[in-house]
Formats: sequence, structure tokens, C-alpha cells
Amino acid sequence: MPTAASAALRAAIHDALVADAALVSMLGGPKIYDEPPRSAAFPYITLGETRIADFSTGSEPARSHRAHRAHLQRRCGRAGRRAAL
Repeated sequence: MPTAASAALRAAIHDALVADAALVSMLGGPKIYDEPPRSAAFPYITLGETRIADFSTGSEPARSHRAHRAHLQRRCGRAGRRAAL
């Protein structure tokens, strides 16, 4: 179940990727999606899965948020993937 913290983490990752001028140029625009629209032209990036794990103690609540890295989709080739990551 998404939480406000996980939504904020995904938004921060998205904003950081969109702010990278070299990446946006390589993609041909800010084509970074949670779920790409059907009409999205390649190449584009989709954000990976976010997992939340509860590791609360008996006295303190705690959660771990793990965001999997973004995935570069089609036609950028190996050099493009390396440059993006």
C-alpha cells in the first residue's frame, strides 16, 4: 500500500531525473513515467517498483522504503543505458 512517504520518494526521483538536462536531451524530452501512455514514443524511462517494509520495534514505528532504479526502455542501446544510469 503506497504511503505519503513512498509517494514523496517517487516524486523526488522523478523530479531529479527530469532535472537532468543530458538525460532529457538523450530521451528527446522529459519522457519519464510511472506507467507510460500507450502513445509514448521510445526511448523513455519507467520508474521501478517501490517496496515498503515494516521494521518497527516494540517501542518505535519504522519503515524502510526501497525504490528500484529506473528502467530505460528500448532503442537507446548499451551506451545510452550506461549514460543514463
